[in-house]
Amino acid sequence: MRGSWAFAAVLVAACYQPAPSPGAPCGPEDSCPSGQECRGGYCFAVGTPADADDMARDRDAPNDATVDAMPWGTPSVIASLETSDSGETDPSISSDRLTAVLSATTTAGDTDLWLATRTQVAMPFTLTKLTALNSPADEDSAEISADGKTIYFASDRVTAGSDDIYVSTFTSSWSMPTVVASLSSTGNDGDLAVSPDGLTAVVLNTAGQNKFLFHTRASTTAPFGAPAQHAELHITADIAAPTITNDAQTIYFHAGSTRDLYVAHLQGNGTYTTPVPVTELNTTGRDAAPFVLQSDRYMIFERGGDIYEVTR
Repeated sequence: MRGSWAFAAVLVAACYQPAPSPGAPCGPEDSCPSGQECRGGYCFAVGTPADADDMARDRDAPNDATVDAMPWGTPSVIASLETSDSGETDPSISSDRLTAVLSATTTAGDTDLWLATRTQVAMPFTLTKLTALNSPADEDSAEISADGKTIYFASDRVTAGSDDIYVSTFTSSWSMPTVVASLSSTGNDGDLAVSPDGLTAVVLNTAGQNKFLFHTRASTTAPFGAPAQHAELHITADIAAPTITNDAQTIYFHAGSTRDLYVAHLQGNGTYTTPVPVTELNTTGRDAAPFVLQSDRYMIFERGGDIYEVTR
């Protein structure tokens, strides 16, 4: 009996692996130890109240205080997002990084949307043209929801050169796009950002100097409210391509003649910090159309007509 007990103790000791503490990064394919779940790239105990890294508004997770100071790594091109068209841009991606949407220029000169899917993060994407959403006009600035089931985009299919905002949802197939009246105006409603929780949207208004118009709503079934502006973000006349976290706590965009990436953070007084260049990602060429996940630790963006990704 004593010898059997000793053998069992050795066997248990050999198999035991201490589980990572809650708040540690998720493992491959968003895996976490038993009793924890992956949200926003981090493992949390099941039942833990939501925080900034898993779709909530407040920046209160242990890593939130330091994430802003963390430099981005070295971007790498996503070769499987090269379409049969040209000039890929405006990428967005679901929170599990398995579904992406981007736009590219056709041989006819208009822009179409492409859908990219994969079954594992380590696998290449499979690309298909989003024929259910495309038209002979331009479709661009697509924003896919965190769960990959809703796509917002801009299109000038009604009036050439004047975009409206459209939305489509997926059940067994993508629905016929409909105009989002609360985000569309009689003017040109261009580049679009929608927060991961779907409660905040930023639309680019191109009348005169480019301006970001901020809209909020109480639920994803409610219309967006009247727009508000943040003049402190309008650092140049050519700001464009916003992307935001929940409540627009953090906003990235591009600006400048060659296009550089910028970032700003919402302060306690309701204004934004002065936008600053994301120096570790900007080059002498075009760095544009950023899209960031809620954790603010993964970004997909365009560089010179190709799609890149980067983490920190």
